[in-house]
Amino acid sequence: MKVLRVELSNLNSLRGTFNIDFTDEAFTSSGIFAITGPTGAGKSTILDAICLALYSKTPRLNDVGSTNEIMTRSEGTCMARVIFESAHKYYLASFEQHRSRNKMGGALQNKTHLLIELDKDLKGGKDIASGRNVPNKVAEITGLDFDKFTKSMLLAQGNFANFLKSNDNERSELLEKLTGTAIYSRISQFVYQKDKEAKLLLDHLKESLEHIEILNEEELKEKESAVNEITEKVKLLENENQYLYTTLNKFTEFNKAKNSAQALKLEQESLSAKFTEFKPKEIKIYNAQQANLIKNDYFSLKDKEKSIQELNDDIEFLNTTLSALKENKNTLETDLKSKNAAFLKQKEKADAFKKVSDKVIELDAKIEAGTDELNQLQNSQKNLIEKESICKKSIENNNKSLLKLQSEHKKLSEYLKEHIIDATLPEVISVLQNKLEQINTLFYKDLTGKVQESSALDAAIKKLSEENEKNAVSLEKNETELNKLNDKEQSVNTQLAALLAGKNIQEYRQSAENYSALINASDKLLETYKKHNQDSSKLNELILDISKLTQNQSKNSQQLKDKSNEQLLVQKDLKLKETLYNLKQKAMTFDEQRHQLKEGEPCPLCGSTVHPYASDLIPWTDKDEIELNNLKERYEALEKDIHTQNIQLIKISGDIEHKEKQKQTLLTEIANQQTVIEEREKTLSEQLSILNIKGIDEYNANNIFDLKDKFSFSLSQIQNIIKDVDNINDEKQKILNQLSKVQTQVNTQRQQRAVINTEINEKSSRYTVLNNEISNLKQEIDEKCSVLSNAFSNHLIKIDKTESVDEYLKKFSSAISVLQNKNDDYKKNQKEEETCRQKIVEKQSINDAETAKLHLIATQLNDITKDYAKKDQMLSFVKEERSNLFGNNNVKTYQTELDETLVNLENSIKQISNNIQNITSHIAQKEGSLSVKEKNRLLLSTQYSIDKNAFMNALQAHQFLNVADFEHSLIDDKDLNVLINEQKHLQDLLLSLTTKITENQKLIDAMSDDPDLKQNEEESALKLQNNKAELNKLSEQKGYLRSLIEKHFDNAKKFDEKAKEYKKQEDIYTRYHRLCSLIGTADGKKYRKFVQNISLEYLINLANREMSKLTDRYKLCVSNDEKRPLEIDVIDLYQFSCHRPTSNLSGGETFLVSLALALGLSKMASQNVQVNSLFLDEGFGTLDDEALESALDTLASLQKEGKLIGVISHVAKLKERIRTQIEVQKLAGGYSTIKGAGCSRT
Repeated sequence: MKVLRVELSNLNSLRGTFNIDFTDEAFTSSGIFAITGPTGAGKSTILDAICLALYSKTPRLNDVGSTNEIMTRSEGTCMARVIFESAHKYYLASFEQHRSRNKMGGALQNKTHLLIELDKDLKGGKDIASGRNVPNKVAEITGLDFDKFTKSMLLAQGNFANFLKSNDNERSELLEKLTGTAIYSRISQFVYQKDKEAKLLLDHLKESLEHIEILNEEELKEKESAVNEITEKVKLLENENQYLYTTLNKFTEFNKAKNSAQALKLEQESLSAKFTEFKPKEIKIYNAQQANLIKNDYFSLKDKEKSIQELNDDIEFLNTTLSALKENKNTLETDLKSKNAAFLKQKEKADAFKKVSDKVIELDAKIEAGTDELNQLQNSQKNLIEKESICKKSIENNNKSLLKLQSEHKKLSEYLKEHIIDATLPEVISVLQNKLEQINTLFYKDLTGKVQESSALDAAIKKLSEENEKNAVSLEKNETELNKLNDKEQSVNTQLAALLAGKNIQEYRQSAENYSALINASDKLLETYKKHNQDSSKLNELILDISKLTQNQSKNSQQLKDKSNEQLLVQKDLKLKETLYNLKQKAMTFDEQRHQLKEGEPCPLCGSTVHPYASDLIPWTDKDEIELNNLKERYEALEKDIHTQNIQLIKISGDIEHKEKQKQTLLTEIANQQTVIEEREKTLSEQLSILNIKGIDEYNANNIFDLKDKFSFSLSQIQNIIKDVDNINDEKQKILNQLSKVQTQVNTQRQQRAVINTEINEKSSRYTVLNNEISNLKQEIDEKCSVLSNAFSNHLIKIDKTESVDEYLKKFSSAISVLQNKNDDYKKNQKEEETCRQKIVEKQSINDAETAKLHLIATQLNDITKDYAKKDQMLSFVKEERSNLFGNNNVKTYQTELDETLVNLENSIKQISNNIQNITSHIAQKEGSLSVKEKNRLLLSTQYSIDKNAFMNALQAHQFLNVADFEHSLIDDKDLNVLINEQKHLQDLLLSLTTKITENQKLIDAMSDDPDLKQNEEESALKLQNNKAELNKLSEQKGYLRSLIEKHFDNAKKFDEKAKEYKKQEDIYTRYHRLCSLIGTADGKKYRKFVQNISLEYLINLANREMSKLTDRYKLCVSNDEKRPLEIDVIDLYQFSCHRPTSNLSGGETFLVSLALALGLSKMASQNVQVNSLFLDEGFGTLDDEALESALDTLASLQKEGKLIGVISHVAKLKERIRTQIEVQKLAGGYSTIKGAGCSRT
């Protein structure tokens, strides 16, 4: 980045607009220039302008836009612009701000901050950022934000001079600010906080793991076995329920069929009643259908009647119309003759007027032209008279105004002569304002601030003293509490020793665990005994049930065998009877044909000549048919019994199989229980041996119960001892915690007292210094007020001194206002005098012009009067000739009246002729229409008579008494369709109902023989209900057990997940804990100091490179003294490389070290950014000639790197050493100006 041009306006003491062009040859040829001037002239303001344009703030002001302390006091606008180059592109950064109406006292307006990318000719460009985005965009383009810019381009080596002289804490803060290492404090604090959070999360996960409950393997197997047993029971009940559901559904269907039969019967009766009601409608449908066959002939006859009547009406109307038309024609012919006579008479009158009208029209034209000319002359004469009057009035008014202006001008001129001294007031006011601002700064900023600080210190000292006294009381109270707690601790230790009776608490806890284990083993053994006895009882019951079921199975098998044999016999008899019945039926089918057969003749069906059945038929009686039906019923009954017997046998076999499985399961469980009993008896014996208790001779439930009661009593005694010891230990721990807490409070309070005392001493010292400074400031303010009072007295304004400085300053401000008012009055009168003088000249010019104009108007009036008289005489002669010829009549009006009369007569004649012609045409047309209609009426009447006779015959043929009877039978097609649809709907209902009755009866007949319907329906429903209740109960038990098992697996899964999470979090905590042990602290100092040491070493390395260019005597290094952290030592190569502390350097040596550090920081801050402009602010006054020369040579050598170096200093020697200079010169009133190479003012 390289700064090319700077433009600033009204910043601090630099009032006006100044331009500095760093591309001027004077800067590019030398590479180094000086900004010189006296202290306070405004040298640093040039650097402030660069920062202001780029970043909207300066090294001394954080944000200029909100209050703008940099704008020149007496002005209402300020501006800073910088043109710079970066990456071969050119940019303009601009900052502007103003007050309302650009006045000094106006309200501060919003700032305008822009960044423009310029064309190569630096004349045009485009906006690329505005407002708050400008600093970010500048940082993006240049790679330098405000902090980096002020470290790499504005080198204030004074910061490093402060760094070299500061204490440890101040040095750390300065180095953090200079090198930007504040982030490492935050990293250290972040790591510390992360370690703390990771530890809390790890503890939380550990606690979560401890609260997850899971079953052991034995409990899990026991619950799974119970679930399987319940599943088997549920399966059996569901099979039985399925059979019961089927049976109950059959009952439902059968009852439904019976109910349907009754409902269908009622529906059949209702439908018969509807058919009876519909009978009249059937007759109506028949009559309507007969009428429809001849209704077209009827409607055709009606149409003919209507047509004949319409023709009669038309003929009558035509006759009436013809009579009216003929009468109208005669009237029109008479009127036509009268109009023709009137037209001829009017035509003769118009021809006679034509001869006179042409001459009258010519005269009228001359009269009109003459009248117009006279009117124009009159108007011109009138206008000139008005203009003459206006001119005279204007001249009169101008003369009055001129006298008034001349009088006013005389007064203003006399005032300006009397107050000529007021012309110098602006410079005087500026000087007085500057002096008043200096006093205001001393009083309101310096003095008031120090007074407030002094008051705050006084209050703080009092507060600290009160706090110290409270701390002393609290400390005494805590020390007393500490002694009491020590006594309590001794008492508790004595109680604990007496209770333990020489034993360790762990021995008691171990005994309690052993007794608990022994009681647990006893409980488990008793539980196993109980389970073994229960299962043995169940096994005996199962064996008895299996025996009963086996007997029932044998009995049912025998019954099934007997019924199967009986069914076979019945089946044989039934087949024989059915064969005989079929033969009889077939023979009966051919009875008639058999009687026609003759012996020896072939049969027409089979061709046989032998006819055995012709004479003898197979006999068949009612008794045989009854026997056949009885055999069928017996066979079906046996089949149902066999089916029922098979179902019962299958059920019994299933029950036996299920019982056998239960038996085998119980045998397995009893065997397992016997094994468990032996193991648990062995475990109990081992537990007894651990406690040195004699074993049991015989293991049974009673012995175990007795043994358990003894163990429970012993355990209760041990647990009481442990509980008492734990209570005492808890009390002891509380005492120790309180002891530690009180001890910590005592130590803290002692430290606080020491700190407070130190702080009171420091604040008291500062309070004394402040009071001295306040006294000195008051004396300085009094001296300056006296000087200012004398200055006002020179201008005839007396100001009395007051005790209050604030009131004294207000009087000064009022006096300045008086002077400003006098200055404003003088300027106002001066401006009014100039305005008045200009108005006098203008009025005199207007008078001269108006006089010339008046003379010209008089000449024009005389000419117009003569011309008017001549033309008026000629017009009188023409008017007299016209009056003699046609009087005062209007030719055009008379001619128009004649023409209109002729046209009206002619139009009337034409209209009447047309009307006669039209009437004649209408008469002929009407006569033709009348003839046609009469012929049509004759033909239609003949056809009507024929059709009427035919229709009457058709009425008799279709059984209608007369036309009225026919018309009564006619029904609309839509209504007829409704009746037919209703008839069809009733027929469909009858057919559907008949089908339903037949099918329902078949269903009832089929279901009546179902064996399942022979059972009791209520008993089956009750059994199904009981089974459902049992199923619900079993489902609840099974659901509860499954929920326990699922909960076990869910908890096991959660335990595994939590364990993995715990392991993962443990790894995270290990990493953070290790990192925290290396760099983490709550205040962040640990890592910050480590990084600052590295940053300082790197900075010193860069500074040594610059130092070698300044001098070959000195070299910098970090101090090895642990008591002086971040301390820099200077190695004096001329003194055997001895180490010297920076506090032992002279002023010139300190400057060289500071300059080397500043140049090093510039390279460190700019990193990869190309910085081609550097500005060094002050510090050269401490160098001798040789050191100054060396420093300037080093800075000049930077030109080889393409850098432009600016040195800011008020040292006079620089003028001799640096040829190119920008000089800031002080002016009157506290203002300054800029002069030198590349500088200009606009």
